[in-house]
Amino acid sequence: MDRKTFNRVRLASIVLNEIEDLPAKMYPFLEFEKNENEAEGKFRILPPVGEAKESQAIFSVEYKKWSEEVLDLLQRFYPQKVDEFTAAYQSALPYVTLEIKPKTANSHKLKFTFIKYLTEQRTILSHLFAKISSMEITDDECDMNKDVECGFTDNSLRVFRAAVQPVLETEINTFKANLSERNGDFKAILDMADQINDAATNDVSKLINKCNSLRKLCAESVECEDAIRSLTPVFDMIGRM
Repeated sequence: MDRKTFNRVRLASIVLNEIEDLPAKMYPFLEFEKNENEAEGKFRILPPVGEAKESQAIFSVEYKKWSEEVLDLLQRFYPQKVDEFTAAYQSALPYVTLEIKPKTANSHKLKFTFIKYLTEQRTILSHLFAKISSMEITDDECDMNKDVECGFTDNSLRVFRAAVQPVLETEINTFKANLSERNGDFKAILDMADQINDAATNDVSKLINKCNSLRKLCAESVECEDAIRSLTPVFDMIGRM
C-alpha cells in the first residue's frame, strides 16, 4: 500500500477529532416546538439561528465529507466493515441535518445519540488503521491516467487536496465575510486570506507559512482574533501535515 493512502487514514483520524468538537457548538442551542399532529413526531426542531446555524452548516459538510472519505478507504481495504459503517452513518446523519422528530425536547439526548453512532464509526476507523498499519508501506505510485495528480510530487499536498482543502476554503470565506462586517482596516488581513486560498493549490509548506502569517496579523486586532477562532482547528490540522 502506498504512503499516500496511509496518510489518508491518519488524516481521517485528525478530522474526526475536529468533528467531535462541533456538536457542543450546536446541540445546546437548539429549540423545539410541539407538533399538533403527533403522528409526525411529538416535537420538531426549529431551524437553528445565529452561531448554532453556522455550526450546523459546518457540521453537516464536514461530517458528510469525512464519512465519504472513510467509506472509500473501507471499500478498498476493509470491505467487511462497509455495511456496518454505512449503517452507523445513515443512523447518525439525521442528527446532523436535524431531519428528525424527537420524542422529547432534549438536546442533550440528541447529542448523546449522535455521539453513539459516531463512536461506532470511530471504532471501525481504528480497525481500518490497525489493518493498514500492518501492511507494507511503499512509496506513492503516480496514476498516469490522472495528469493533475502526477504533476505533484509532494504527498502531503495530494492528501490535503483530497480531504482538507474544501473545509479550508469554506472557513476562509466565512472568516472574510465575518471580518468584512466589522469596523476597522482589515485590507492586509483580507489580502492574506486570499493568498491562503491561492497557496492551497500550489505548495503545503507555503500554505503553512501563510496560515502562520495570518495568525500574526490577527494577533494585532481584537476583532480579528475573535473572527479567526473557527479557522484555528483547520490551521492546526494543516500544521501537522
